[in-house]
Amino acid sequence: MRRETVPKIPTDWDDYRFDLEGYLILENAVEPETIKAINLKTDEWESLSKAGEEWADNVHLVRPGQKSDHSLRIHNVVEGGPCFEELIDHSSWIEYVKRYVDNDGLHIWMNFIIRPIDPVRPPNTFAV
Repeated sequence: MRRETVPKIPTDWDDYRFDLEGYLILENAVEPETIKAINLKTDEWESLSKAGEEWADNVHLVRPGQKSDHSLRIHNVVEGGPCFEELIDHSSWIEYVKRYVDNDGLHIWMNFIIRPIDPVRPPNTFAV
């Protein structure tokens, strides 16, 4: 799925925007095939969780409140398959992480959260 590419390097304009706004939006950072695979896998986990399952292999499915809670936390998501492994040090953002995150303080959480569709954020998008 993942196409090896030359890492994107932050520009002076990126530095300015990050300093001004505190975040950056990297459009088209992940290949459409990867997004499709992530959506299929999370839909599968959502169905398993609604059926009462708490584990899918090594992935822990957690509803924070009642079983009817609309959000689902997926712990240890990196064990969910290649589509999640690809996100660890993806060439489209790894240089941004190295530049803007203190290396001593960098901790990669292996969780994913599914929530009801947000009318402000279009479908099939997620924040990293």
